[in-house]
Amino acid sequence: MIAKNFIINADEAGRGLKYILNKYLSDEVTATKIIYQYSVYYNNIFVAPAAKKNNKSLYINLIKQLVAELNSLNYTISSKYADKNKIAAKKGNFKIEDTTVIINVGAAVTCPSKNKGLCKVCGLCYAENAERQYLNSLIYRLTQTIKFYSLPAEAIAQQLCRRRNIKFIRWNESGDVFDAQDLLKIRQVAEICYNKKGLITYLYTAAGKHLKKYQTLYFKINISGQDYIATPNLEDKHADGLYCCGVCKFCLWCKFEFGLPCYVKYHGSGKPAGTGNDLRSAGIKYYHTFIQFNYYYNYEYLIKYGVGYRGGVAL
Repeated sequence: MIAKNFIINADEAGRGLKYILNKYLSDEVTATKIIYQYSVYYNNIFVAPAAKKNNKSLYINLIKQLVAELNSLNYTISSKYADKNKIAAKKGNFKIEDTTVIINVGAAVTCPSKNKGLCKVCGLCYAENAERQYLNSLIYRLTQTIKFYSLPAEAIAQQLCRRRNIKFIRWNESGDVFDAQDLLKIRQVAEICYNKKGLITYLYTAAGKHLKKYQTLYFKINISGQDYIATPNLEDKHADGLYCCGVCKFCLWCKFEFGLPCYVKYHGSGKPAGTGNDLRSAGIKYYHTFIQFNYYYNYEYLIKYGVGYRGGVAL
């Protein structure tokens, strides 16, 4: 049965998640939809004000309270990620090669850059798709926030270095750093991983252009609006940059500094106020597939130049 759309009002949310689950949990309204909407409400009422005031300790504690509330109702992450001393990381996805480990600072729902008004694609965040659709994804990412702040950089680096057959570490598939201190901690992790295994780390952030100064040869920092620019389509030509191919297996732009902005097609979703609809950008996977074939076709150019494409032709 298709889960119906519904809206949680403030009075219901104020009674807590247990009340809402008891009221709405049925064959028509799934726990995933209920908990996602409750998490959005919880973020807007509690977490976002803490982020806007740059109250980092309160921001972290509020996320801990949300996770504790979920755990008290037996909504927890799988045993694979339950160890408090291990920060979870996964290898690759449908567009990123398996030689890349992906790790997050936190969830899209509680993203500090969104909460501070720094994100340039709010309402079009692709990272929220998984959290809206898969309960495990939301809880897993919320737990990542707690682990990131509780574990020292050395412990995180040691765990990443134990991974086999990897070349790159990607941070922030979802969420963002809260401040420069977070970025410096990630750079410390990157330095250890580079010195021990020669791993290259890259990261995406909307937290501000001033963070670019922390970039190093082994740590590429991609700044929203400067290094990468979201656009509704890639038909508008920009002479000053490259166009994202959508297939990270072949492109090195995000991993090393080339001094050019990269224009990226929106590949997220929006949720208009007052509705429960998921307005995901249609055809993005087909777009990636098309470009992937294009890259195979122009493979000799990739070997020569290694980055990007213009107008559908590999550079």
